[in-house]
Amino acid sequence: MGEDHWFSEGQKEQDPWDLDEKSQGSNGQSPGKGFQGPRRFWLKVEEEKRVMFLDGVPFRFWEHNWKDDEGRWSEFEPCHVRNSLGKECVLDGIKAVSMYHVGMFSIIDFSQFQGTKHIFQFDRRLYPAKMGGTKKPGTLQKLKRLKDKYGQLAGCVFDIYRTGAMSPKVGDEFTLVERVDPKDFPKYIEKMRQEFNGRPSEEHLKFHPWEPIDYRKVIKPRSLHELKGLLGIVSSGSQEEPEEPVSDFEY
Repeated sequence: MGEDHWFSEGQKEQDPWDLDEKSQGSNGQSPGKGFQGPRRFWLKVEEEKRVMFLDGVPFRFWEHNWKDDEGRWSEFEPCHVRNSLGKECVLDGIKAVSMYHVGMFSIIDFSQFQGTKHIFQFDRRLYPAKMGGTKKPGTLQKLKRLKDKYGQLAGCVFDIYRTGAMSPKVGDEFTLVERVDPKDFPKYIEKMRQEFNGRPSEEHLKFHPWEPIDYRKVIKPRSLHELKGLLGIVSSGSQEEPEEPVSDFEY
């Protein structure tokens, strides 16, 4: 399996904002258990956070999600068949595994959290926007409308709010705060430093740069052998799960 095997297929040939069902092809990857890159963004119920989008083109693919052995929705894997990774996907047909089309974005999370010794802020995150369907449109379709309204998503700062337990974990209400031209990001970072006591620091920017994530490097699919080793976790006591998990686990 080549490193760019299925990302390079179709990404250059199709419009990544063409959300017609026929366009839901294979041009992205998703993190698995060994994922060590930026965390996925999520919100608790009735929580609001401010974020900035670093890119405006969705990195789209079919993804599986299921619970780990502790009952958390922390396992993710691109569908090996629908994303042209192979002829077999051992996750297909298992009722405890959900599958959906998703578009991945890179964002900066403005919210603060207290670490052991320091206050952290302005972390770079993955923003997974599900496509949804006709009866239940997903976040990706909402982002397309916002892109059409504002011209582009890159540089848009939103306050994002999650209204309820059945609302998308990435939020469902978007309030535009301001728009920053991507070429002015360095000036904007300096503005943030003046407002937030020197954050983000130069050291922090090394680990959380204000630039889009290279999805091909940080998101790697697992081998068929590794996935088969996890079947004991997902095959016992299987029950049909909703497309939008309602757990507040940070995944």
